[in-house]
Amino acid sequence: MNNFKKKLATTVTLLTVLLTPTLANAETKYVEPTIGLNYRVGNSTNTKKIGALPYGSSVEVLEITDNNWAKVKIDDQMFYMSNEYLSDVPLVPEPILQSQSIESSPVTTSYSGYSLGTYRITHYCGCVSCNGSWAGSPTASGAYPVAGRTVAMADLPFGTEVEINGQIYTVEDRGVPSGCVDIYVDNHSEALNSGMYYAEVRVVG
Repeated sequence: MNNFKKKLATTVTLLTVLLTPTLANAETKYVEPTIGLNYRVGNSTNTKKIGALPYGSSVEVLEITDNNWAKVKIDDQMFYMSNEYLSDVPLVPEPILQSQSIESSPVTTSYSGYSLGTYRITHYCGCVSCNGSWAGSPTASGAYPVAGRTVAMADLPFGTEVEINGQIYTVEDRGVPSGCVDIYVDNHSEALNSGMYYAEVRVVG
């Protein structure tokens, strides 16, 4: 009976080793899209998006699923990212232009960082027209919005600093689609008068 129990225990141990993904084969990959890459709870775009990592970020890949999604470890939790957009080698930030001309905007001097490309720029304030029932509430990050600092953006983590037309802003809010930046201003008239335009967005901090 004791021999049977020992054999059974050995068999269970072997099966556990074979069926459990191992971290020994984990590898580091890098986010390739310049607008960043989403990470989700499952290996499909139909699953809930938790957040996004910016261009060039390193991520620990534990395994690749049959449909080419990478199981990744972020902040000691397991998520999934599309393996198609992960590079096997580190990515060098784009060269920084000391000055550049953006259509419909003045020539600006760029801070260090890397470009996300051209984004649609819109404006909002704290009024009911812009925020509905959320008027007067903190931003999605928990911070209260400040004109000249706060922007809403879907593609970057909270606290990321971005440069738009020479002005530095901090990502503190959501509520806009990917490829758009909504800049917080003092009042609704300013939001309307500032209009909508396109400009380069650079990550600087």
